[in-house]
Amino acid sequence: MSHKLAIMFDLENTCITSWDNPQPIDEKINFIKKSLENYKNVCFDIKYGIFSYAIDHEFEKDKAIKIIEDIFPDIKIDKDLVPYFDELMEKFGNNYIMKNELISILGKELMFQKWTQNYGCDFVLFDDMLSSQSCLITRKISNRTFYDIHMIRV
Repeated sequence: MSHKLAIMFDLENTCITSWDNPQPIDEKINFIKKSLENYKNVCFDIKYGIFSYAIDHEFEKDKAIKIIEDIFPDIKIDKDLVPYFDELMEKFGNNYIMKNELISILGKELMFQKWTQNYGCDFVLFDDMLSSQSCLITRKISNRTFYDIHMIRV
């Protein structure tokens, strides 16, 4: 693992029950907290973000950040690592495609991989919508630079 790491959280059905009823899901939160301790033991430069389809617009970022920081009080979410769905639509969709269509075409894993391409660090994503329990992908940024994406289904 490289020295820089971004740990990303999904919201609905991963950390909370739903956007409208943001109750923590204790079993999943406990698993994530144990995993965070393991990452903190091997990496000293960690940033935290949120990658969730529940955040449709930029003005919803603050609500999402508050939810995660309330659940994990010892971390600080980097607002630059909280994309909202309108931003993802601009980047990966077009004017003729709907949100559900883009989700079904790209899926969570591919959308996350594409979004991480502009960042020079390793990523970890905790999410309930992943197709496999755990997946590690190495992506090449330049001729000599490689970064890992570790996606963990919770």
